[in-house]
Amino acid sequence: MRQERVYFMINSMVIVFSTLIFVISYRGKTDLLFVENGLAVIILLGTVIAVNMFKCIRLYFALYGTKISLKEHIKQYCKTVPVSMLVPLKAGDIFRGYCYGYKTNHYLRAFIIILLDRFIDTLALVTVTFFLILSGHEAVPALVYLMLLFLVLVIAGYYIFPGLYSYWNDYFIRNKASVRRNSFLQLLRRCHVIYAETANLIRGRCLFLYGISVLAWGIEIGGMVCIRNILLEEVSLQVIIDYLNSALGMSRVICLQRFVFFSVVFMLLLYLLMYVRKIAKERKL
Repeated sequence: MRQERVYFMINSMVIVFSTLIFVISYRGKTDLLFVENGLAVIILLGTVIAVNMFKCIRLYFALYGTKISLKEHIKQYCKTVPVSMLVPLKAGDIFRGYCYGYKTNHYLRAFIIILLDRFIDTLALVTVTFFLILSGHEAVPALVYLMLLFLVLVIAGYYIFPGLYSYWNDYFIRNKASVRRNSFLQLLRRCHVIYAETANLIRGRCLFLYGISVLAWGIEIGGMVCIRNILLEEVSLQVIIDYLNSALGMSRVICLQRFVFFSVVFMLLLYLLMYVRKIAKERKL
């Protein structure tokens, strides 16, 4: 009961905080975000629904084995995505990990899954951005290089960890017992638990999750290009690159602001609909 109260309080505070960020971020920008063309609005909504549907499917496959139901997953996804989109520095993923950890009763696995989902999404975004920039002979921004370097280092670390763990584990076991030695062994074993969880999640589904991510980014880019064509706005390789760079956090171009705005509103409406239906069902019982 106490856990439920804490969970409810944290959810309430985070949602209120995210709502404040949303109101402050989009206050006075309604003229920029408003799209008068009906076809453009339909394409924008279709893009929002399609992209989030594929990302929801990707996360559900990543969660395979946690025994969370599809209905509960959709509910948590609709609640946590707006927070992830609005809270700076992707800190909203901490809230997402907490919510899924509470629902699956396995916080470590939930946080690893959320980090894996974010990593694969970022990997797809960086690779798409990098190859588009190279194809257009544009200058590659420093942030793209840094993100690419970070991703390569993480992948390299994943593959060399077993060897490092085996070496240092044997080294400390052979050493004379001491508080320091035991602390290092405990740290190594905790790292190994995280690695084992990650390896279990990645096995057999990494390429599939990556493919879904690339597809989702392709749909998002395609939708953005269609909308700009309908609104007679400039469409060029540089515009697409600017959009992807914006998604990496370099800035927020108007196209991405539209996408985020409609995504947040759609997800919150869907979540509220599910919540109202749940209350109505409970009252009938």
